[in-house]
Amino acid sequence: MVMLSHVAVVPSHEDSHDSPATQTFELIVQGDLTIHCAGCEARAENVVSRIPGVRDAKASHRDQTLRVALDPAEASVEAVQEKLAQIGYATVLDSDGDRDEAQ
Repeated sequence: MVMLSHVAVVPSHEDSHDSPATQTFELIVQGDLTIHCAGCEARAENVVSRIPGVRDAKASHRDQTLRVALDPAEASVEAVQEKLAQIGYATVLDSDGDRDEAQ
């Protein structure tokens, strides 16, 4: 079962390589299959990075998250979630846009 959530994406301008059209968001991995190790991180990052319009993807097995920067004219949060679901990861969009900055 894939859990998809519809939450507004908060644009982030923290990365200097981001263009004004780039949106950065974080997905939380939930469900039976989780990101266990560096190999799982690399697999998730590689799969997402191949989506046209994705500029950057960084997974964390410690936090069970995947941070993605994309061009919304070419890709979408839903496209990223669908691709992750194809390899077994159920995700929800983190609604706390400043989660990393607050810690």
